[in-house]
Amino acid sequence: MGEKATYYTFGIFCLSYLVEERGVSRGEVLNALTVASVFWFASMLVGGWLSDRFGRRTITVLGALGAAVWIPLSLGWLAMGDRPSPIAVVVALSVGVLLDGIITGGLAACFAELFPTSVRYTGASVGYQLAGIVGGSLTPIVGVSLLAATGSVLPVAAFVLAMLALTLISMVVAGETRHRRLTGI
Repeated sequence: MGEKATYYTFGIFCLSYLVEERGVSRGEVLNALTVASVFWFASMLVGGWLSDRFGRRTITVLGALGAAVWIPLSLGWLAMGDRPSPIAVVVALSVGVLLDGIITGGLAACFAELFPTSVRYTGASVGYQLAGIVGGSLTPIVGVSLLAATGSVLPVAAFVLAMLALTLISMVVAGETRHRRLTGI
C-alpha cells in the first residue's frame, strides 16, 4: 500500500494540488510528470536489478524509507511561497516517482516469491490489486479531503507515511525472499 500511495501522491494528488491550489498550469505539471515518468521507468528496472543482488526486502525497505523522508519534504517544499518554480515541480515529482520505482522493483519479484506455484498468480494478483485499491485509488481522494479539511499538505504526508509504515512492517514480517526456490513449494 505504501508503494501505491507514494505513486498516487506524486502522479495524481500533486497534479490536482499544484493546479488547483498552487496556481501551476496543468501543462507544466503534465510536462513535469512526463519527465518524472522516465525516472520512474528506469528506477523500476534498477530497483529490480538491485533486489536481485541485495535482496527484495533490503531494496524495498530502502525505497520506502527514502519515500518516507521525501514525502513530507517535497510536499512542504511545493507548499512554500507564492507558487513553486517549474524546477521544483520537476524535481519533487521526479524524485518521488523514482523512489516509488525502487520500491516497485523490489516488490515485483517479492510478490511472486511469497506464494507456492499452485496459487502464485492468484496470491500475487489479489495482494497487488487490493493494495492498489486501498493504497492507490484512495490516496488522492483522502489527500484532497484532508487538504480541504485542514488547508495543509501535512495530513496528506501523514497518511502516506502511515501507508509506508504498513509496507515496512509487511516487509519485516514477510522476510527476505530472494533465495527462495520457486519450484516445489
